[in-house]
Amino acid sequence: MIAGAFDYLKDKVIRIGHMGENCYEDKMYITLKALDNVLKKYGIKLNGSLHKYFVDFM
Repeated sequence: MIAGAFDYLKDKVIRIGHMGENCYEDKMYITLKALDNVLKKYGIKLNGSLHKYFVDFM
């Protein structure tokens, strides 16, 4: 599940649900890879790849 934030973080934060059935490394990897692709498609510059940072962190 991907959602926005509330209150003062509205329009500034993307939340990714990662509990319960979504609590698997492969699902998080796929989600981050897709998010990375979408952000880059819309011209948002990133300092690397989200899914690669995730793998390095694990």
